[in-house]
Order: sequence, then structure tokens, then C-alpha cells
Amino acid sequence: MVTKNRFRRLAINEITAPEYPIRKDMDEEKFDELVKSIRAHGILEPILVVKKGEKYEVIAGHRRLLAAQCAEVGDVPCIVMSGDQTMIATTALHENLKREALNAIDEGRYLSRLVENKDMTVDSLAELVGKSVGYVKERIASTGWNPAIVESVERGEINFAVGRELSRVRDKHDCDRLLRFARESGATSRTVESWRIDSNQRTDRPATSHKELNSDETQRRMPEFRITCELCGRRAKGEDSKNLLICAHCYHTMMAGISATVEPDKKSGDK
Repeated sequence: MVTKNRFRRLAINEITAPEYPIRKDMDEEKFDELVKSIRAHGILEPILVVKKGEKYEVIAGHRRLLAAQCAEVGDVPCIVMSGDQTMIATTALHENLKREALNAIDEGRYLSRLVENKDMTVDSLAELVGKSVGYVKERIASTGWNPAIVESVERGEINFAVGRELSRVRDKHDCDRLLRFARESGATSRTVESWRIDSNQRTDRPATSHKELNSDETQRRMPEFRITCELCGRRAKGEDSKNLLICAHCYHTMMAGISATVEPDKKSGDK
């Protein structure tokens, strides 16, 4: 465990970036706001560092260090940590998990490095970070997803759960097409799960010919993905579906209004 922590103010040139930065990208607008805040008020929360030779390496607070450099601050408040390296790395993860800028892919990369470089098992890591084994495994697995899916999650175009479902689509051409649908429609993970099941079922069917279909033929023969509208019950093309982000009250009010409109039509059609 970590046995010693001491507070010090360190000169900017005494501090180095972390060997394995936990974030790949940073929000430029929020970073600029942080720079302005540091210019006006300084760093309010100390940076966590560990002694490495003649320098101090950042454990948590890399973004604050970069912002302090941009703000041309001479020295910054730090907490110098010492003790077990695994616990120090885990502390870094805990600190960064609190920050909204850390996305699921960055988290997966960092967890993967902890397993590879710190001689830890997934079970022990899950216990240390207070997450389930399944959670840690899924985050680590995301580092091996299709790069296009990873990029879409990092950009916030789809969420992690949607990315996970897309990563399970076995046919690459289907996966690319469904990723495009998911980005354009804002599909939920439940919707994408149905697309994934449908795609994999078709992929698992034996070919009708001994000659393997090439990608163009497969694309031409591929049936359209269809969904059932929750409002009117009609079947529609998957790529034409849209998701609405509304609260439960508005959803039930809207459904009641649609039902009141649709029911008379049904009755008149039955006559």
C-alpha cells in the first residue's frame, strides 16, 4: 500500500508527464477554461506525483500540469506519493475516473496497461478499482474493437454499450453499415442488439451455393434491417428510424396521444 504522502510545491520544470497518459484526447474548450481558471486562481487541487530520479512524474493531474504550463505558472502544489507501485497506479485510475473527460476507451487502455505492466490479474484489478470483473473485461476488450467503432465512441457519436454490440457483429460489411446507421439515427444499445442478432443469424446460415459470395454480391442480397415503430406499430427501415431523448412522463403522454389517434382509425378500418 501507499505508505507516505507529503505536500510540496514543485517548479513546473521539475515535473514530467506520466509514462502512460490516461487520456488520449482532451476537450479543447474545457482545457482553455482550465487555463483561464489557473491564471486567475492558481491550482486549487494538488497534482499527484511520484519521484523518478531527479524529476517527479505525474500520477494524476496531467491536464492540470499542461494547463499550468500554458498559464505560465512557475510552481504548482503537489502531493508526492511513495509506496507500492500497483497501489500508486490504482490511485491514478481512481482519481481520473472522477473526471468527466475520461471516456470508456481511455479507461480500457489504462486498465489494459495495468494488467500487462503491473503483473495484475483482471480479478485483482476489479477488486482494487471497485468494479465488477465483467466491467473490467469489457473495458479491456474495447481496446481490440474495430478502429472505426473505437473512434466513434471516443468522439461521442455512439455510447460504449452501442459500441459493444457493434463489436459483436461478425460480418465486417454489416458492422460498417450498422455503425453508420447507429451514428445517424442515435440508436440505443437495445436497438443495435436486435440488428446484431439479425446480422449474425444471417451470417450463420449455410450458403445456398458452394461458391462463396463476394462482398458486392453479399451487399446486394443483404435484406434491409427493419424496426417496429413503438408509436404506430408499423414496420420501417432501420436507417430511417430516429431516437428521441425524452423523460418517462412525456413518453407516456405522447404514447397515450398516439393511441387515442390510432385506435379510431383501426376501428373504422374494421367496419
